[in-house]
Order: sequence, then C-alpha cells, then structure tokens
Amino acid sequence: LDPTVKAADAFVAGLFAVKPLYKTMRGVARRMISQRASAIEFPFEPEVARLESVKEELDREFESVLDAKLNMADFGYYMLPFHAYEKGNLCWLAAMEAEAATYTVHAPIYTERNDVLEPLADRRLRETFADYLAMEMWRRRVSRPKRVLDAGCSVGVSTTSLRRSLPTAHIIGMDLSPYMLAVGKHNMRFRPENKEHRRRISFVHGAAERSPFPDDHFDVVALQLVIHELPANKTLEAIAEAHRVLKPGGILAVLDFNARSKQMVKLANQPLAFAAFKSTEPWMAEFMSLPLDRALDLSGFDDVTSAMVSPRHLATIATKSIGKSPHIDDLELDVPAPELLVTERRPRPVPTRALYSPRQRPRALVDALLLVAPLRGLMLPYEAMGSQRAA
Repeated sequence: LDPTVKAADAFVAGLFAVKPLYKTMRGVARRMISQRASAIEFPFEPEVARLESVKEELDREFESVLDAKLNMADFGYYMLPFHAYEKGNLCWLAAMEAEAATYTVHAPIYTERNDVLEPLADRRLRETFADYLAMEMWRRRVSRPKRVLDAGCSVGVSTTSLRRSLPTAHIIGMDLSPYMLAVGKHNMRFRPENKEHRRRISFVHGAAERSPFPDDHFDVVALQLVIHELPANKTLEAIAEAHRVLKPGGILAVLDFNARSKQMVKLANQPLAFAAFKSTEPWMAEFMSLPLDRALDLSGFDDVTSAMVSPRHLATIATKSIGKSPHIDDLELDVPAPELLVTERRPRPVPTRALYSPRQRPRALVDALLLVAPLRGLMLPYEAMGSQRAA
C-alpha cells in the first residue's frame, strides 16, 4: 500500500486498539443496524433474543456440526477480527446477528440512498444472481443439477436462496464457522417457511479452500459474498478446490462486490475511509486487485462470463473444462495502491505527506475529534458500499 494508506491504516488501528473506544463504536454501529432493521421491518432485537433463549439447543447443533478434525490454527486469516467482531465469525454474537446484518447491508443497494431502503433487496439480489446462473446453465447445457455446494454459507440465507432456484438439487451449505452453521441448522428446523427445504438442505463444517468432498462430486459450486473475505492466495485455493470437487462441465458461480463500481472506486480513493473499512474487511485491498477472470482461466475453467446483478455486485460464471490443466502458478498477485484500482477514471492521489490537503484540514480535525471516519469504516460492512461487505 502507498504511504498515505499505510499512515491511515496506522491511525485507524491505533484508535481501534483502545478497547473502550472500539467497544463504544461497536455499540453505535450495532444501534445503527438495529435502527435500519426496524426500518425494513426485520425484528433484529427480538430475533437475537430468541436465539439467546435457545442457547442450549444451539449448543447441541454446534456439537452436531463441528468437525473436530479441522485445526483452526491452519486458518489464521479467519482468526482475525472482522465485521467489527473481535473474534470475527467465530462467536455466537456474530452468528446471532448475521441474518439482520445481511438484510441491512443490502437494503440500499438498489435505491442507492441511505434514507430509502428496500426491505427485500437481499432477496432481489440473490434472485437476480440465481436468474443469471439459470440462464448460463441453460446456455451451457447443465440441467437439473443434483448436487450443489454453497461454500461460505454463513447462516444459510444464500443456501435457502439456491434451494428455491434449483428445486431438483440437494444443497450443501458449508462454512468454516460452526457458530454460523448451528444458527443455520436451528433456523432450518424452527422456521415454518423452511419446511419444504429441510430434506434438500444440509450443513457441513469446512473451508472453501479445503472441503471434505471427493473429486468430481458437484454439478454447481457457489461462492456468494465470500472471496472479498479471503486473502488472495486463499481465494486461489478456494477456486482450485471448486475445480477439484466439480464434475467435468460443472459450473462455478461467484457473487461478490464489483471492484470497479462507482461506490468501490470512491471508497478506494479515500485513504482514511478505506483504512477504516479495511479494519472490518482486512482482505479488501487484495480482493480489489485480484484478476478473477484470469485466475479462473488459469485454474482450469472455461467460458468465463460476468454480469452486473446490482449497482454494486458482479456475478461471474465459469465452467470446469474437460481436459484443461490448471496453471495457477502463472498468475502473479499484486496489491496496488487503491488509486491504481480505477480503470475508467483516476483521481489525483492524496499527497503522501498528509492524509488531508490543506483545504481539508479543518474537516480532518473534526473527523479526528468526532471519530467520524473510523466509525464510518466500522459501519461499512453493514451499509453495502454506497451507504458504506466480511461469512
């Protein structure tokens, strides 16, 4: 990263290192999530309270899904704080709040206004993704899939969406957090609307880059809003693992942020805001610089296509080639400074001697005193880039 972003990183990290301050900002962020959830009529506080009231049942679900053979020390990137949780996704609070965070994150993505929210925006996003996937499956002559893997499924919102759109398939939701999986399993049992899905959805503890499944096993593998939460090398491993477990001719479907959307471009060229965002999404710079199409091609995939499925999200579909050998070692990874991530327009970089220009220094003082920028960064995962997205 360039010196400006490094300095911003150090400034924000210093603020967040003060535990009482971090706790205060986390509390403010949580209240904002709750307010937005109320605005879209999602019962955030009652739902968290309900899950807390069935903690014993969640503990049993946790034990039933936990793969004790998985050594979490092998997944150091997953042990870092992110999404404003000190333990990342490896805690009950993150799992209990995950569904509300998902819905509130996506509420403004189609209106592109913080004060105009769409209650069903998350469902609209996933259905648009599913429609694109269905169109590409038809074009590629993949019909009636029987086995589908939803890697990085969190509490199963994405898994249920896949099940609705692929009615012939058995969907396996896989995640590295047994806390998320326990909540997902409980919701699958508890909610009446999930009754029709219960026999066709199961949950497995595992990592996208190291799954417990045999070669050539799945017709479709989906990575929905996962790879921006992975270091670039782990993204490449996850793609390689998808290639391994897919049948020849099977489909890999990726949904994630569009690194060149105007919201991401704007964020990438504001060093302090970008640094604050990275404090909750530590691998975002690597995600933004990863050439996904090239990585898929070198990983043994063909027919790579992409489409915008929201103003901020991109869907990418690829087919496991028959007879094409992976050459992923040929891909050179680099993490450029944020201002180099823009292709359409490239604003002048902020001078490296200061985070703010002389004209902006009064605003810098206000930001520092009121903690506007760090708090803004803390809220970014919950505000889906425009109003600002880790399992």
